[in-house]
Amino acid sequence: MRENLSGFWIHLDADVLDDRIMPAVDYRLGNGGLEFSELSYLLKILISSQKAIGMTITIYNPNLDP
Repeated sequence: MRENLSGFWIHLDADVLDDRIMPAVDYRLGNGGLEFSELSYLLKILISSQKAIGMTITIYNPNLDP
């Protein structure tokens, strides 16, 4: 991460998660995706940098949520 970076925004598309844990997306990776533990690890690193200024979570389709 650049030391002179004043801040960054986290944009998370739910379709990067494995289909088994996030079936409510329009686009499927089909061959796996991130597990919650992997996403949690990544987010902990980003947030602990203290440079994350916000986060958006998108690509959730409630019509596909069983």
